[in-house]
Amino acid sequence: MSTAATSLNASGAVRAAGRIPLGLSAFVGRQRELEEVGALLARHRLVTLSGAAGTGKTRLAAEAARGGARADDRATDRADDVVWIELGSLADGGILAGHVAALLGIREQSGIDVTDTLVAMIADRPLLLVLDNCEHVVDACAALVERLVHECPALHVLATSRQPLGITGEKNWPVPPLGVPTGEALGEATRSEAVQLFVQRAADVSPGFALTAANVDAIVRICRRLDGLPLAIELAAARVTLLTPEQLVRRLDDAFAILTSRSRTTLPRHRTLRALLDWSYDLLDPPERMLLRRLSVFAGGFTLEAAETVPVLDDIPACDVLELLASLVDRSLVTMREQAGEARYSLLETVRQYATARARDEESDATRDLLARRHADYFVSLGAQADDALHGRQQLAALAQLELEHDNLRAALDWSLSQRDGGCALRLCVVLRDFWALRGHLTEGRRWIDEALRIPSTDAGLAARALTAGGRLARLQGDHDVARARHARAVELAREACDRTALAEALTNLGSELALYRDLDGARPVLDEAVALRRELGVAWSLSQALSTRSALALTFGEIAEARALRLEAVEVSRRAGDREGEARALLGLGEAARLADDLVAARTYNEQALELFRQLGETWHVAAGVHNLGWIAVAGRDWVAAQAAFIECFRLLTAMGNRSIGAALCLAGMAPLLHARGETELAVRALATAQREFDVVGIRPAAADQRQWDDTRAMLRDALGAGAFERAWSDPLPGEPAAAVGELFAHLPAGESSVLPLASAAPAATPGVDIHAGGPTELRVLALGPLRVYRDGELMTTEAWGSARPRELLLHLLCWPGGRTRDQIGLVFWPDATAAQVSNSFHVLLYRLRKALGHTEWITIVDERYRLAPDLRIEFDAMTFEREVTALLRAGRTGTLDVPRLEAALALYRGDFLEGEGAGEWHMEMRDRLRRLHVDGLVALGERHMAQARFDRAADAYRRVIAQDELHEPAYRRLMQCLARTGSRADALRLYHRLADLLRAELSTEPEPETLAVYHGLQQIEA
Repeated sequence: MSTAATSLNASGAVRAAGRIPLGLSAFVGRQRELEEVGALLARHRLVTLSGAAGTGKTRLAAEAARGGARADDRATDRADDVVWIELGSLADGGILAGHVAALLGIREQSGIDVTDTLVAMIADRPLLLVLDNCEHVVDACAALVERLVHECPALHVLATSRQPLGITGEKNWPVPPLGVPTGEALGEATRSEAVQLFVQRAADVSPGFALTAANVDAIVRICRRLDGLPLAIELAAARVTLLTPEQLVRRLDDAFAILTSRSRTTLPRHRTLRALLDWSYDLLDPPERMLLRRLSVFAGGFTLEAAETVPVLDDIPACDVLELLASLVDRSLVTMREQAGEARYSLLETVRQYATARARDEESDATRDLLARRHADYFVSLGAQADDALHGRQQLAALAQLELEHDNLRAALDWSLSQRDGGCALRLCVVLRDFWALRGHLTEGRRWIDEALRIPSTDAGLAARALTAGGRLARLQGDHDVARARHARAVELAREACDRTALAEALTNLGSELALYRDLDGARPVLDEAVALRRELGVAWSLSQALSTRSALALTFGEIAEARALRLEAVEVSRRAGDREGEARALLGLGEAARLADDLVAARTYNEQALELFRQLGETWHVAAGVHNLGWIAVAGRDWVAAQAAFIECFRLLTAMGNRSIGAALCLAGMAPLLHARGETELAVRALATAQREFDVVGIRPAAADQRQWDDTRAMLRDALGAGAFERAWSDPLPGEPAAAVGELFAHLPAGESSVLPLASAAPAATPGVDIHAGGPTELRVLALGPLRVYRDGELMTTEAWGSARPRELLLHLLCWPGGRTRDQIGLVFWPDATAAQVSNSFHVLLYRLRKALGHTEWITIVDERYRLAPDLRIEFDAMTFEREVTALLRAGRTGTLDVPRLEAALALYRGDFLEGEGAGEWHMEMRDRLRRLHVDGLVALGERHMAQARFDRAADAYRRVIAQDELHEPAYRRLMQCLARTGSRADALRLYHRLADLLRAELSTEPEPETLAVYHGLQQIEA
């Protein structure tokens, strides 16, 4: 008996020299992960646990393998069926098979390939083979595992690696970091696995250590800073013998200096986080290392477009970035997640610190300065584009984009200030002013503007714009002295720079501030100059804004007639210029003037007209403002149901914009008069107090009109309750966050009233898939019947514009499902054999390519996790037009008169089969066949109608087209034979019959139908 044969025990199991490693410390958390991995091992024969350095892949694999043994009825025997192969010390993938054989107790035999020996010895015996740390010999592991799994049917393999093995049948399962708490509450922290691990490991080295109210904040921040990485958390916890958690937090800016282990039994590369990342870094190719270093310039993540722009110098071509980035994702050094329907990449904080340190060591100062400059320039440009989109139908998307990039924008500001680059800093401040205002980042925005203005600038006009931006933010916080001073200085600088546009804006804002102080003598000439200047500039929106501000001044002093006249002029100016936003703003002002004049009918009419325009524009902020105004108009008319609906809709709209707390405060203030009317006066006071408290906390003051409403309501409630009771209620605002208070408030209302909330949407729903949406020319025209043609904004897109056929195919796929498709549905169509992680990455890369080709990111949107063409996009899609038109006409023709001209026009759209010659996947075939059948049905119906009206030539043409589409369509042959006979071409009709008969015999081994034969015999008799 051979030596190899003696390695088999009586049960047929392999005696393993490589045993599952036992942890000396308790295994914390990961119960859900253990269950998922166990379920995967039960269903798949190859499972790979992938993840970044320090995510705990090895420990999870060990627990999963050990748990599998315990789950088996033959626990003692099953333990021998699990073999652990540690590959970390294996330097050469060429000896992998021999290394595995040795640990299995199998000796190599002369003249026999060791892999063949492994296959023969394992054969059909059940075995779980665990390969730990495959990343540095991943190619060799892939080759060996593929052979073993293919030829050993009872073998299961569990691998751990920084990247998947990449072979058929592999189920890749990315190991996530431990969950970290979102807040600092002690109860939430106790439930966090990351916090549990820190506390457990800290207690191991410092008995008595515990999570307390005093240290919870610091421990939570440690776990967040370390991204929930188990190894990093364990290394940090080991330092509690030297440092308190609060001291650890302060030192984590240099994580690698503090995260070390003195354990002699730990693998060398696991003793410090730096060594662990060195291990990963050394496995990269030089271009991958370079890109990783340069990606550290991003803060808080980045898009594929940013990665293809910022780090790209002469030594990294843009066309290579995608493949390099994919490799870094595969190796778990870069993470990819979906946010707002787009792929977003990031480096874990520890990896980013490591890459930054490597960049300091390996990149020149000039290169690092250039990368920082490119990063700042990129985000100045992005901020400018998003700022333009803040005033239109893409407002919410632009706000979400800027919020996602907020850390990068802060980093760009910080760098420009550190370089004393006032121009870059001021430009960023100017383009971010509306974002800061709309999302409530007022204090932060003012701080950045103040710091940027401290740097001497040679561009006085730009400085004037920044001062105006700072003044506007100060006004929103009620800091009117600062606002007035900022605007006055902006006027001086704009005059100095001869920048009339900046001057007009500064004058308008200064006049508005002076009006607030009832400085009539000062405000009127300033605003009159602003109006005159804007008339000279001839910019309609600017003039409309100045007229509206001048109107507001008139309202301040009760000059309602003058205010109304100025607003009407603003409406007319905007209409003549086609400026719908300016028109809508002016209409809102007219509504305000009417409300102050107690003309509630006019106030409602003007507000509703403004709302209709703002909804068409997609201006969510102003929709919320208009709805809020309607709420107070309803209060004035004592229409409590309408008021309630308006205030709750305002709350929902502002919540969608990320201004949940302010939306809640406005809702609570509006509800105060309603509660008082119901006899809940004390609750009304508490609701108004809650609103005021929230505005004070955020540092915002209500708009002047709103402040008057609040003051009037407060006075009314004080009179109703009496001073003492009012003050007691005012000092007891509703508990919790304002949004929670809104929920409690409506739960308190009677069911019949709280349920009356049929709210209008922020924008009217558009019917998906219509040809040309109202409101403008076609933005996207797709001709897919026959050779594919795609026109973007009227221009034919060239092959170069697409880059490849795949983005085109995704566009057509989405067009065919106007209701949208989930990522998983698209993945099954485009990458049916890929893993979930591979589908996610491939999908987002393809989606990015499509959006880039179209040049309009907003054209592809996501609703309820379904990707689709934006509902308000003006589309012409010939396939959908053809299907809808022909289907409707045939249905109408069955019950009435067939509209022949319209049917002929619809059939003319069919230039050929759907996606003819495009080489799309199988998904399009069902659509192709359905449209082809519909085309044939339409031609047949057309032929029948022409025959009924004795138009035999035109009928014959229709039937010829049917036969060209379907050469075995026997009814069409019959009708064509009859048409030919009626036009005197009996010989051609007889020849047509013989052609049909030959085709039927050759293709279907059958003869013509009796009806066809009867037509043929009739023609023969006529000819005779």
